[in-house]
Amino acid sequence: MTINSLKKTSDLKVISIRDIDIEDREFLITFPLRSDGLINSIKEIGVVSPIILRDMQDRYQIISGFKRVFACRESDIESIKAIVYSKNELTDKEAFYFNLYENLTLRPFNIVEKAMILNKLFKRIKINKKEYKKKFLPLLGIDLNKKQLKDFFCLLDLDKKIKTYFVEKNISLKNILQWVRFTKKEQQDLFRFISPLRLNSNKLREVLLFLEEICQRDKISVKDIIDCIEIQDVLNNKNITASQKSSKIRDILKRKRFPQLTSMEKSFANTIKDLKLPKGIIFRPPEYFEEKEFSIEFKIKNKEELKRISGELLNVSEKEKISKLFKMSWKNVRF
Repeated sequence: MTINSLKKTSDLKVISIRDIDIEDREFLITFPLRSDGLINSIKEIGVVSPIILRDMQDRYQIISGFKRVFACRESDIESIKAIVYSKNELTDKEAFYFNLYENLTLRPFNIVEKAMILNKLFKRIKINKKEYKKKFLPLLGIDLNKKQLKDFFCLLDLDKKIKTYFVEKNISLKNILQWVRFTKKEQQDLFRFISPLRLNSNKLREVLLFLEEICQRDKISVKDIIDCIEIQDVLNNKNITASQKSSKIRDILKRKRFPQLTSMEKSFANTIKDLKLPKGIIFRPPEYFEEKEFSIEFKIKNKEELKRISGELLNVSEKEKISKLFKMSWKNVRF
């Protein structure tokens, strides 16, 4: 479709909402459809931009403007301005590209919309794999291998409320790929469990990974884990915030996933407390206690402070409990 074939706004027609086939979602690449902001705007000032329709003889097919049509219907508006093409003027491929590029110039696509677009390009428009990979994946900012792409499309089969949650919370692609690895039943349990919490991207990834690994190791379901008394007590505690609940639940899952590591971290924290380190000195263990090297951090402003801290560290090194720290390593853990 060339630019010369595009119709001008002078070709506008007023179309009855009843004559538009609302159920025809052939070119729908918008999620979610309902927009309270758009509904309020249309009630105040009407529809500013015309929609694009294709005349299918019996009814009109929406090419672009799904949200505006649905907002008009919600607002009891009976007609809408539209640019109308005949079926011969606009092929399916041209119509889809028309909608895609019009939307692309107006707004960024969310993760669900990107899945809808890629799925329709491949299955409906049937573009070749080379064009799909070289043109449209980069266009939408998607960098996935064949296996990941298959998992990505599982997003489209998820419950509407889960997809809405992904969009509203701007859940990352990595976390979505981790989510869809669970069964449909487990995904429902996950949603009920995670949606009330306040987890950033990294913590959500940790929680999903902990749950998956515990399920696999112990041969239990997600529901078995989240229904345990310890987690339910946190979820039902009305005296703590959503952020506090999130931190506590993450710690519980981490402890269940890595009981030895959690025990070592607790032992390390207690030993540090007993050592009563001077203010400003931070003693850090090796990551996951996998190595033998510990690190000490402190800040100084001058030579005198360096001398003072050096003396205090020397005093700490002579305490008996300091030896306990250096024995904390996976190599010293008995399984």
